[in-house]
Amino acid sequence: GHSTEMSCVRLSHDGNFLFTGGEDGSLCMFEVREVDARGVVRLQATSHSNKSAEGPGGGSFEFTEEILVTKSDLLARKEEQDQLVQKVDELKLNNEYQLRQKDTRYKQRIKDVTDKFKIELDTGKEKYDTLLDEKRQMELAYEEKLKMLHQTHSAEFKEREAQYGAKIEQEQRRRQQLQAERKTQNLEWDAMNSRIVEEHTLELNTLTADYEGKTTSEQTAQSRLHTEKDTLLQEWDGLKSSIELDADIEVEQVKARYDQKLTEEREMTLNLKAENVIMKKKYQVLMKEVKEQEDEIRQLGDSEKQLREQLKGLEKDIQGHKKEIREREETIADKEKRIYDLKKKNQELEKFKF
Repeated sequence: GHSTEMSCVRLSHDGNFLFTGGEDGSLCMFEVREVDARGVVRLQATSHSNKSAEGPGGGSFEFTEEILVTKSDLLARKEEQDQLVQKVDELKLNNEYQLRQKDTRYKQRIKDVTDKFKIELDTGKEKYDTLLDEKRQMELAYEEKLKMLHQTHSAEFKEREAQYGAKIEQEQRRRQQLQAERKTQNLEWDAMNSRIVEEHTLELNTLTADYEGKTTSEQTAQSRLHTEKDTLLQEWDGLKSSIELDADIEVEQVKARYDQKLTEEREMTLNLKAENVIMKKKYQVLMKEVKEQEDEIRQLGDSEKQLREQLKGLEKDIQGHKKEIREREETIADKEKRIYDLKKKNQELEKFKF
């Protein structure tokens, strides 16, 4: 077959061969074998060449200008053509009908619009005429009112001019009077001012003289006070140094006295501590003896009564010794407290000294 579309078809004179030409430049030859009941020719390709055809004997032959078409195809094509023509006619009629309807609608609409415009134009003309009449009437009324206002204004202007002229004359007379009064007041004020200036200068001279006298007296008094101040400061310095020396001496004396008392109290406390140790030893010895006696009491049942009496005496002695020990301890605590107070006072004196 052809690689592109066919451009022409030809049938041989004897009707046994069909030749086709394509746009690609190829030529195909088909042998006609049979025709079916519908008139369709069945072909079989035999050979093809480029732009030439040869007959069975090798010679060339002419092709017919006719194309083989069946009657049924022609009838179908004619029927389709008739249908298309009929459709075209119907479409034309339909378009003409629609155009006529549109034309009538547009004409009616144009008529309505023109009628409406005419009515509006007539009403506008009437309104315009009425407005012109009103304008003319208003212009006439305005002109009359303007004339009346002009007349009243001119009359008022003349009246006001006369009034203001009288007022101006009155004010001028008053101004002249005030100027005369001002001149007299200026003369009086100048005289008063000169008199006040003279009095002020006299009083100023007297005040300056008084001030100079007072300043000289104040300066002398101030110098005298400075000298007195210097003497008092010298006396105060001497008194201060003497007081400091006396205070140092007194502090040293108090310190020595308290140191002596402190040494005495320390010796007393040492003695009391030694006595306390001795009493404790005695107490321990007595307790040991008590234990020994208790052992002897256990061992010696016969001499229990005598030993009880001795024990009572010994217990009394022990209580007395305990009491003495307690008193000694209290005295030691008091002495230690006094020593602490003396130390504190000594520290305070040392602080005062420094």
